Amino acid sequence: NASLTSVYNIPDSVTNMDYSFAGCSSLKDIGKLPSSLTTAQYTFNTCTNFNQKLDSLGFLNHQKLTNCTGIFFGNSNRTGTADFPISVTDATKAFNGTNITEVNFNNNKNYQITTLEQTFQNCTALTTCNRIPSSVTNLNYCFNNSILNKLPIFNNSESKYLL
Repeated sequence: NASLTSVYNIPDSVTNMDYSFAGCSSLKDIGKLPSSLTTAQYTFNTCTNFNQKLDSLGFLNHQKLTNCTGIFFGNSNRTGTADFPISVTDATKAFNGTNITEVNFNNNKNYQITTLEQTFQNCTALTTCNRIPSSVTNLNYCFNNSILNKLPIFNNSESKYLL
C-alpha cells in the first residue's frame, strides 16, 4: 500500500510481523513494536520513507525479538546509528541498503546475536563500527560494498583494528 503513512496501536499480542509493511513506500511511523513480537523478517522492506528512530520504535530495548532478518532492508532514508536488542540472534540483511553511518554495539549489553550475514551490505554511507559482539559466528558479506574504514576486533580485552 503506497499511500499508508502511519499505523498505531498494534496489539501487544502480535508475535509475527514478517513482511507486514513491505513495500509501503510512504510509511513513516508505526508507534511501538508489540512487546510479544518474536520475528520481524522484512517487516519494513523497501519502505523508503520509514526512518522512525529505533528508540521510539521500541526496537533497542525489545525483550523477545529474536529474528529481525531484513527488517529495515532497502530503507534508503534510514540514517544515523544501528544497534540491536540483546534478544536478537539473527540479523541477516537487517540494515542492508540503508544510509546508516555508524554501527554502535553497546559495550554494556550482553548480546545473543550470532548472525550478521549481509547485515550492513550496500550501506554506502557506513564508515564506523565500534565492535563486533563475541557471540557473532557469521559475518558473511556483512560489510560488503560499504566504505567502512575501521572495524575493531576484540580479543581478550585487547582492541585491534581489522581494517
